[in-house]
Amino acid sequence: GYGSDVERANAACDELQAQSGSRVFSVGGDLTSDESRDNTIARFFEIVDGELDGRVGAFVHAAGFFHERLLEHHLDGAINNFTVYDAYHSIYPKAFIAITEECLPRMPDGKGKIVAITNPGCNSLQAPRVGYDMPGQGKASMEWLVRLYA
Repeated sequence: GYGSDVERANAACDELQAQSGSRVFSVGGDLTSDESRDNTIARFFEIVDGELDGRVGAFVHAAGFFHERLLEHHLDGAINNFTVYDAYHSIYPKAFIAITEECLPRMPDGKGKIVAITNPGCNSLQAPRVGYDMPGQGKASMEWLVRLYA
């Protein structure tokens, strides 16, 4: 999955196919709001079911996202709405749950791998800091979810 750079997504697919000999597919879409996230994830699994016999061996959530208004919204008296907060929670924990829940029944014999890439700034390895408050909460939720699913 990728956000908007179709050229880079196609180049990555070509490189992965050339190096691995595997078939590689990409889906563009927006994971930062409910409707677009649900539509994008549905397209992921249309490919899984149609091209990959409905089987998933591994799922890696490695989303990176920088909201254009992140630096204006902090948990220091600068929150006047939840637009930025909701976008981070949509792309991180909500997308992670939605994709994982679709992957689990497609993992043969309940065996598969699930990986979530986060950042030291969202756990106890680093002190909380303004500027990472929105993405940090979303990724910290993903870390908790990984432990739950494990």
